[in-house]
Amino acid sequence: MDTSRTSMIKFNSLATEDNNDNSKRMVCNRMLLRTTECMNTSVLDCAVTFTCDKNVCVYGIQVPAQIPMDEDRQRQIVYPELLYAHLLDAEGSRLTYTHFTSRVNYRSLIEISFNRPVYIQKNKVYKVGVVLNKIGWYPIGTYPNVSSCNGVTFSFSQGQGGEGGGVRDGLIRSIIFSMPPIVSPINNNPGISGISGDHNMQPSII
Repeated sequence: MDTSRTSMIKFNSLATEDNNDNSKRMVCNRMLLRTTECMNTSVLDCAVTFTCDKNVCVYGIQVPAQIPMDEDRQRQIVYPELLYAHLLDAEGSRLTYTHFTSRVNYRSLIEISFNRPVYIQKNKVYKVGVVLNKIGWYPIGTYPNVSSCNGVTFSFSQGQGGEGGGVRDGLIRSIIFSMPPIVSPINNNPGISGISGDHNMQPSII
C-alpha cells in the first residue's frame, strides 16, 4: 500500500493520459563510462538512489538486456525477460512498481514503465530498485554521479547498499520522466483583463 504523501500528488494532466502523452516524456541517460559483465545465477537485486533539481513526474526506467555468452544463445535474437521494479521514497515507502514479463532482444535497452507515473519533489531522495529473475549475463555500467536532460539534473548516489552496491547501481541505465505542465494563472477580476469585451468599452456619451 502506498503510504507516502508524495505518491498522492499527481499532475492534472495525468488524470486524462492518452497516446499524445508519450511525446512529453524524456529520458535521462546516465553517461556510460565503462562496462563489465555480471552473471545472474538466481536473483539479482539492483538499486540506485537519486535526487532531482526540479519537480518531475517519473514514468519508468531503462535497464540493459542480457548478453548471449554461450554458443546456443549467440544464435538467438530474443529471450524471455522477467523482472520486478519499484520506486521508493526516502523512508522506504513504495510509491509505484511493476512486474515486467516480455520477450526482448539481446544487447538491447529494456524500457520498463511503472504501473502509474509518480510526481517527485526536487531535492528529495528517492530510490529505484530492480530485481532480475532470469539466469544469464548482464552488462554492468559505471557512470558519473550527475546526469542532465533538457535542463533537468539528476544526481545519483553510487555504491549504495554496502558490499556489491556498485553492481546493484550499474544495472539501471536511464530514468524516464516528464516536466509538469505550465498552468496559466486564473484571473478572478475580469474587470481588469486585457481581453476585449464589454467591460473594456468606454461608456457612450449622448
